Amino acid sequence: LPSTNHSIILYGFGSKRNLLNNFAEQELSNYGDVLTLDGYDSKISITGILDVLVQSVLGGKEPPYTETTTNYKDSPSSDLNRRAIAISKHIGRSHPRPVYLVLHNIDGLGLRSQAVQSCLAALVANSSIDNAQNSVCDSNQITNNNAQVIRLIASVDRVDAVEILWNVTCMANFSWIWKQASTYYPYHDEVMFTITDETRKIKEEKRDEVDLRFMQKTLSSLAPRHTEVLKVLAQLQLAKSGKTKQKIAKWTWFDCVQYKVLKENCVKEMVLSSDTDLKNIMNELRDHGMVVKQLDSDNAEIVSIPTTRSKIKEILNLIGGA
Repeated sequence: LPSTNHSIILYGFGSKRNLLNNFAEQELSNYGDVLTLDGYDSKISITGILDVLVQSVLGGKEPPYTETTTNYKDSPSSDLNRRAIAISKHIGRSHPRPVYLVLHNIDGLGLRSQAVQSCLAALVANSSIDNAQNSVCDSNQITNNNAQVIRLIASVDRVDAVEILWNVTCMANFSWIWKQASTYYPYHDEVMFTITDETRKIKEEKRDEVDLRFMQKTLSSLAPRHTEVLKVLAQLQLAKSGKTKQKIAKWTWFDCVQYKVLKENCVKEMVLSSDTDLKNIMNELRDHGMVVKQLDSDNAEIVSIPTTRSKIKEILNLIGGA
């Protein structure tokens, strides 16, 4: 079926991950190159899929976006679509074997838009072999001149996928063959991945909220010079534009500032002039949990307000340093 210019989509109750993986390993790998993608991964994107195809199939050589003709009906003229079409056509002309895209959950969060689905359809539909000398071997047979080199086999779980993902034109260009494949297996991998990803996001959000509430309370109790030193440090961290992050805690990276740079700027801003005074203030701020100190790889002392850049901006607003 994949060699007939139809995309295959599996639907039904239960996880279809193992079923698709076994099909890819035991069958599809005998006839072409297989690229397996986890659509339930919220980090997946159509740009990432195109990048992988360029690296793994085209050897890292990005084709120019100069090809304007398309086999995809009513193809949107976005740069992303033009890139997908250019990659698809180049693979169709040059790749000696079919490329099977095995996509778990085509209705995943990162792919759940008609624009993304249009790009996927363009990627598949424009990979047809357009001349006899570019015929592609499929098993022991030679495919006809219109055979698509990129062939999509996907799974879907949303019962409303047809309504939310594809318009009539997109459906036609995917040319789906629907296969009922109820496995009744639990969605273990899919759910665990989602829980892990969502839990990470929630923890990050809660950490930032706690940081801000804590710092609001602490700022109100600080002496003016302490606040001014904190303001200078915050401004220096924001000025670094995220280019020199250091690992302060086990899992978190923040922009850091060399202590000597902080001291120079405090003197310049006439906040204080004594190194002893600055060290005392920094020690008190550290005791309050407002700053952290450590040594960098060159054994130089670095300091930081241990929170995200967005929260540092809010802190500056609170102390009038925006």
